[in-house]
Amino acid sequence: MALYVPIARYSSVRIDTKEIESVGLTIGSGVYMGKIIGIDLGTTNSCVAVMEGKEPRVIANSEGVRTTPSMVGFASNGERLIGEPAKRQAVTNPANTLYGVKRLIGRRYDDPMVKKDQDIVPYKIVKATNDDAWVEATGEKYSPSQ
Repeated sequence: MALYVPIARYSSVRIDTKEIESVGLTIGSGVYMGKIIGIDLGTTNSCVAVMEGKEPRVIANSEGVRTTPSMVGFASNGERLIGEPAKRQAVTNPANTLYGVKRLIGRRYDDPMVKKDQDIVPYKIVKATNDDAWVEATGEKYSPSQ
């Protein structure tokens, strides 16, 4: 069984519930309670940790790795891929694999940094109705925080 922790409006990180239960978290009404969980949303990688007493312990993801690439991929079958699966499909589906999007948070579309990113990344950076920089994948527009 796995727990999907929301990290943005349309994204989540899959965490193996055996890992969570192994650190003493309890299930109450479908919610894990009793411990403090910290989520580090990095531009390149992200990770989840739980406090055990006064010490944090990083929880491994479903692939047994302690960090997860901060990537979201949209497969041709409509499936949303997070982390390593997204990274693997980036070679064959670069226009629908988003990474480094955290750099766009709070930036306007006409920002020189956004223009520079547009020349580097294979996915589309588009102008939102409020002039912010958003991204596009599979014909849908997403804000950087999504």
